[in-house]
Amino acid sequence: MLSRTASDGQRENVLLFSLFPQLPIDFIMTNLYAAAPGNLIFTKAKLVNLRTPDGSVSITDDVFTEVKKGIKTERRLEGEAAFRACLKDRFGIVLP
Repeated sequence: MLSRTASDGQRENVLLFSLFPQLPIDFIMTNLYAAAPGNLIFTKAKLVNLRTPDGSVSITDDVFTEVKKGIKTERRLEGEAAFRACLKDRFGIVLP
């Protein structure tokens, strides 16, 4: 669960993360919210995350992190070429 403090000081739920399959239409409202101006990390940092059979891989800005069987390793992605190569090799994402 991702929550935030609203302008009135009350906590409100923003996102609920789930392992259940989702349809593309399910992402429309969360994309609109996440892409809106404001104090959301989604508009201020590069964020990529993928679950793997024995952990996860992620990128936060220029740091690639892999968690495998509870062991966490990190490495810095030096430059745009390294970032794009990591996206392609580890996440199957090819940017135009």
